[in-house]
Amino acid sequence: MAAAAAASAAAVAAASAAGDSASSAADAHPSVVISASRTSAGTAWSDPVVVKHRKSPKERSIFVIYMGGTLGMKPNEEGALEPAPGYLLSRMREMREFAEDEMPAVTLVEHEPLLDSSDMGPPEWIGIVEVLHRHYYDYDGFVVIMGTDTMAYAASAASFMMENLGKPVVFTGSMVPLCELYNDAKRNLVVACILAGYVDVPEVTLFINSTLFRGNRVTKVDSHGLDAFDSPNYAPLVRLATGFRVNFAAFRPQPKGRFRISTELCDEIAVLRMVPGFSDNYINAIIEHTPTIRGIVLQLYGTGNAAQRNGSFMAAVQAAIRRGIMVVATTQCAKGGVKLETYALGRRLLQAGVISAGDMTTEGCTCKLAWLLARPGASLEKTRRAFRKNLRGELTESDAFVTSHGATVSSIIEDHSVAHGGASGALSVAEMRSAAGRPSRLGVHRRTGTAGSLLGGVASMDMILKGAFFLIAPLIILVVGLGIAVGLASRALGLHTNRGWRAGPRFDGSVGAVCSAIGSVGAVISTIFIYVVIVPGWEMQITGLAPFLFVALGAYAFCGVPTPGKARRA
Repeated sequence: MAAAAAASAAAVAAASAAGDSASSAADAHPSVVISASRTSAGTAWSDPVVVKHRKSPKERSIFVIYMGGTLGMKPNEEGALEPAPGYLLSRMREMREFAEDEMPAVTLVEHEPLLDSSDMGPPEWIGIVEVLHRHYYDYDGFVVIMGTDTMAYAASAASFMMENLGKPVVFTGSMVPLCELYNDAKRNLVVACILAGYVDVPEVTLFINSTLFRGNRVTKVDSHGLDAFDSPNYAPLVRLATGFRVNFAAFRPQPKGRFRISTELCDEIAVLRMVPGFSDNYINAIIEHTPTIRGIVLQLYGTGNAAQRNGSFMAAVQAAIRRGIMVVATTQCAKGGVKLETYALGRRLLQAGVISAGDMTTEGCTCKLAWLLARPGASLEKTRRAFRKNLRGELTESDAFVTSHGATVSSIIEDHSVAHGGASGALSVAEMRSAAGRPSRLGVHRRTGTAGSLLGGVASMDMILKGAFFLIAPLIILVVGLGIAVGLASRALGLHTNRGWRAGPRFDGSVGAVCSAIGSVGAVISTIFIYVVIVPGWEMQITGLAPFLFVALGAYAFCGVPTPGKARRA
């Protein structure tokens, strides 16, 4: 597994040129654009096919990855449902929704062969991430269609394998297939494409029925209902009503580094569910007869309790830890989390070296452990420290994830989130479409690009030079003004997006933030210098306000500034 995944970089690099040409060709031709490909994980893919063309460079576009599952199944000769290659593509082309102007441009690729989700595991999860990485800079968002039974595992694993993800990745599926007269497949598919195209949530998510969840916070709770998933310890990101009710407070912030993937997963992990009064010998059997095992996830009772009367359970856990096996404690409860300090046995488990999973789901906990154990060169102690940290929004880092009043942190976030929109508090598709990619819309935190931030630095230098050599100030003001004009023009022509230029390198947000801070502080100091030291007339006092205008216009012109609580709608 690790050896196959380690070759991913070479395979992706070899295919990147083909992927780039596929994107441009896909805009012009509705048929096959590149030959079928295979990722380093051994997964094969069909040729990407355009479902809806991009009509202009400014139009949003999404990439749909179809793995299989109920959504695209149809009856076979015996009347049983099974996935059929090409069937989903034909149905999407027939749908009126995918011809609407409000729908983003769509390109579809299918896994070969199409799989039931129960047949999917780490190789297929890695394949999804590698394909997404190959096309990351060509599209504004991504949709992954698969079966619902193991979707929570796939979404969780994908979230950990992608670092600095700055675009939406929406997993979806259905409980009833498209071929049925009554189904949930059509709405789930259409809404997932809309969300991936227009809601700039920079993380892996999961949409089902009427709710968009954080991908590594969900678990499947119903095998027959349309509301098949729930996020017990974290508020939903979007709810579908008469419009889209967007919980901006629950979004992860835009990343500050360049997007990258790490596609190694350790599959030598056992998940053990405790049953009161039953034998604990199977734990010892796993430890003694599975020499390659590296991690054990224990599903304990309540906040982290287990039988302690005969001492066999504690002895088995201590033996596992002595073997260098990483042991994690999670809860069997659907809501809440583990707090090992609550009971005496829990404290003994902590002292022995067991790690608390907090309020992570079993799916999120297992996939996080699989990803961390596969990190090359990481010691057991470093892995333990990393597991306790909130890496992708999967964990409420504070132990106090349950308040004194019994309310979860997620419910507090949801109660205090602001509803935006009309009288219904919901956004229409048209409103989300107009807001997509604009820094002052939808309230999403934007990275301040290096170029825009340097403009603030230039403005402050203008004021410094004006204070010392005010005779050359008009020339410097002219130069800075031209810079602002170029930035505004680039936004007007669609050359720049909130996540970098459409083609080419991305700006490093941390560098931009430093430049912006230096520029702003310098502007204030130099303006005060003009007022206090030079004591000019009214004409110099007016020009002393210039740096503030330059900093604000420059930042907006290039890529926007963080807007955590303002102007979230047009």
